[in-house]
Amino acid sequence: MQALAQRSKITTMYNNKLDVLCAGNIKEAALYFNRVIPLRCDSFRHNEDGPYFTTPDPLPVKYANSIIFGQEELDWKSIMDFMTKQWIEFARKLRRDFPEKVTSFDTAIYEELYRSNPVGKSGASFRSYFTDFAKSVGIDKPNILLSKYNEEGAFESAYVEVALTGAQLIDASKAHWDQIYEIRNDLNSQKALRNLRLFVYDNYKGKCPNYIQDDIEKRIDSYHSATHKHGFELITSSISTLLDAKTIQSSLAAGLATGIWGGIEVGVGVACAIELGKCTLEVSKKSYPMKSYKENHELAFIIEASRKF
Repeated sequence: MQALAQRSKITTMYNNKLDVLCAGNIKEAALYFNRVIPLRCDSFRHNEDGPYFTTPDPLPVKYANSIIFGQEELDWKSIMDFMTKQWIEFARKLRRDFPEKVTSFDTAIYEELYRSNPVGKSGASFRSYFTDFAKSVGIDKPNILLSKYNEEGAFESAYVEVALTGAQLIDASKAHWDQIYEIRNDLNSQKALRNLRLFVYDNYKGKCPNYIQDDIEKRIDSYHSATHKHGFELITSSISTLLDAKTIQSSLAAGLATGIWGGIEVGVGVACAIELGKCTLEVSKKSYPMKSYKENHELAFIIEASRKF
C-alpha cells in the first residue's frame, strides 16, 4: 500500500471511526478505514463492470458512496460534485500555488512536499490544502495517507502503521471490489476490526514503526504455530480415543450384546457409532477453545483478510 499517515495534531484519544485522505491503494485503505477520500480522481470511465473512477486504482461508482462518504445508497450528484468540484478545486489550487513542483495530477510528489510543508505563492502552506480538502467533504481532522510516516505517539498514527503492515501481508491488488465491500459490511469482520483498533490503542501508541511491524509479524507467527500445533494434537487425540484398547474391548462387548437382538452386524454398527460419537464429542470439546482463539485474536482481521485474498 503506497500509503500511511500523518496527522496534524498528536492525540491519545481513542477514535472508533477513522477517515483518511488516500494517495495510494484505495482497496487496501478501504479494509481499515471508514471513509477513504482519494487524493486523485482525474477521470470517469466505463468497463464490463460498469462506470468507475480512476483514483488511481479503479473505484466502481456503485461502491463510491460507501467508500468516500460512508453512505450505502448510491448518490450520483454527491459523487459527481466530489469529482468535478471538491477534488478538482483541491488539485487546481495545488498546481496553481506550487507550479514548479506539482505539475500533474500524479500524487507521487505529495509525500516529499507534505513532509517539508513549503509555503506556496499565495502564502498558504502545502498541508493547509489537505486540511481544507478534508473539510470540504466533512472531515475536520484528517489522516493523510502517504507511503511512510514519521509522526509517533498518536493512536491514529499507530493504527495507520498497522494498516501498512497489514497491507504488506495482504495482497489486495487482485481482490475484486465485491470482496472488499463484503468484508466492510460483514459483522464478524467489523467485530475483528473493532478488536484490532482496541489492541492498537492499548499496545502501540507511542511505538516506532519498526517495533509495530516486528511485533505484528511475531504475533502472526505465534498464531500460525498455535493453530498448527492444535490441529496436530486434535488429530492424534482423536485417533488415540478410537484406538484405546479398553475402548475397543467395551465397544465389541456392547456390539455383541446388541447383536443378540438385532444381529451381529447391527450390534457392531451401533458400537462403532457410539465410539464415533465419542470421538466427535472430543473433537468438539477441543475445537471450541481454538475457534474462540481464532475469532478473538487481536490480529484476526488481518489474518482472515489474508486468508480470503
